[in-house]
Amino acid sequence: MKTHLIHLEQDDNVISITDKLSWGKAQRILLVYPTTPGLNLQKIDLLLIKRAAIKQGFSIGIVSRLNDVKSLAAELNIPVFKSIKHAQRRTWSAFVSDRKDDIKRKSAVEIRKMSLETKTIEPKWRTLIGVRLFFFSLGVLGVLLISLLFIPSANIKLNIPDHIQSITLDVTADESMDMVNLSGMIPVHTKDIEVEGTRLISINTKTKIPDKFSVGKILFTNLTESQIEIPLGTIIARLDNTGIRFETIESGDISAGIGQTLVMPIRAITPGEAGNMEANSLGSLIGDLGSSVSAINPEPSFGGTDRITNLAIESDRNGLFSILEDDLKVKAIQAAQAQLANGDIIFPDTVVVEEILDEIFVPAAGQPGNRLSLDLKILYTMHYAAYSDLVRLGEPALKAGLPDGYVSSPGSSIYFDLLNKPATNTNGTTTLALQVNQNIQRAVNGLYVSRLVQGLSVQDSYKILEEEYGPEIKPVVEISPPWWPWLPIVTLRIAVEN
Repeated sequence: MKTHLIHLEQDDNVISITDKLSWGKAQRILLVYPTTPGLNLQKIDLLLIKRAAIKQGFSIGIVSRLNDVKSLAAELNIPVFKSIKHAQRRTWSAFVSDRKDDIKRKSAVEIRKMSLETKTIEPKWRTLIGVRLFFFSLGVLGVLLISLLFIPSANIKLNIPDHIQSITLDVTADESMDMVNLSGMIPVHTKDIEVEGTRLISINTKTKIPDKFSVGKILFTNLTESQIEIPLGTIIARLDNTGIRFETIESGDISAGIGQTLVMPIRAITPGEAGNMEANSLGSLIGDLGSSVSAINPEPSFGGTDRITNLAIESDRNGLFSILEDDLKVKAIQAAQAQLANGDIIFPDTVVVEEILDEIFVPAAGQPGNRLSLDLKILYTMHYAAYSDLVRLGEPALKAGLPDGYVSSPGSSIYFDLLNKPATNTNGTTTLALQVNQNIQRAVNGLYVSRLVQGLSVQDSYKILEEEYGPEIKPVVEISPPWWPWLPIVTLRIAVEN
C-alpha cells in the first residue's frame, strides 16, 4: 500500500504537523521523527494528530527509536517502526478507518441492553398524582405571579404648577464691547429703518398779497431830430430806483424833431398797491432809448390792489415738520421693533435722523392756501440690545438663584421687564435696569414617584401624591387594564408625565 512520508523538524508542533497531513494523498502517512532529540510532542499532541488523520481518512505511523515516543504511541495504538523500510514492509494493525462500512453495527438486543443500563430510575413519589398536581399548581401560581408583576401598567399625569423666578440686573450697553461680559456689559447693535408719512394742518396766518396790477400813462419826449420807435414792453423805472417798474403795453412812434411827444399806456410789472405811483415819479428808461428819449408820468398810476388771504409762514412750516417728524420717529421705532427679534430692546435716546430722503410742502413757499400739507420720508438709525445677549447675561444669574428642588419649566423661556427707560449719555453708552424672569416648577423624579405609589390602589396613590406635592397638582392615574385594582408592583411599568 502506498505510504506518504512526512519528515518532522525539531521546531514542528501539533498545528504544523496537522497542516502537513493535508498534503498526503495516500491512505498511510508515516511521521518520521528527527534522529537528534529536540522534537517534544506530548501525549495530547499525538492524540490530536491521530484524530486529525482519522478525520481525513488516513492511518498514521511513526518512525522513531526513542523509548518515550514508543511508549506514548503504544498508549494511543499508533504503530511505531524503527525505520522507513521496516514500516513499508509491515502491516499497520493499528489503522482505524472512518468509513461507515468498517464500523461494526450492534444488534438490537445489545442496543436495548445499553438503553436499560443508562435509564435513570425515578423515585416512586414522583409518580404519585397528588405530587404531580401540587407541582402543576405551583407552575400555574408562578404564571399568575408573573402576570401580576408585568401585565398591568399605569400612567400618572402630574399638573405641577409654575412659579415665577425673578432677579434684577443693571446692564450697560457699550459700543466698544464686542461680546457679553458677565459683569453686566453687553455690546450695542445698530438698526437703520426708512419710514414716510403725510401730515396736514390748517393755515391761520393772515397776510396781504398782491392782487391787481397798477396802470397809468407815460409821456415820451423826442430828444433828437429823428423819428423814434417805442417798442412794446419798454421798461420804465422809478426815478428813485426803489424797484417798482412799469412796461408799455403797446408800441408807438415819436415824430421826428426835438420836443416831439407821445403818450402811451403802461402797466406795473408786479401786482399790488405798491405799483400805484404818484405823478412825475416814473422816468428812468431801461435800455438804449434813454439817450434819445425822456419819459415822465404826468398823472398818478392807479388800480394796483392787495388782498387779505391765508399764507403759511416759516414758523408754520417748521411746526408742521416737527409734528410729522415726531410721528415718524415713533413709527420708525415700531417698524424696527417688528423687524428685530422678539425681546430686543431699542434705546429711544439713540433714535436719530440719518438722512431726509424726501420733503414736499403744498402749497409751496409764498403761495396762499387754507391748508398746508407735508410729505416726508426719513431714514432713521438707532441702537438696541439683542435678546440673545441679554439671555447670555441673565441665564447664569437665574441658575445661581434657582431654589433647591426646582427646575425651569419645560418649554419656558427667559423674558425681561424694563424697570426704567434706557438712558444714553453723550459717549453713546446706555444704562438700563432689567427684571429677568423665568417660569420654574418643582422637580419631579419619575422613579421616585413610581416607588411612592407602586402596588397601591388609585385612591391611596392620590393621597400619597397630594401629600408629597400639594393638592394643586391634581394627579390623574390611569391603569391598564382598567379593571385592575392596584398600580403595578414593578416600577418600570409605571410611566410618569409632567
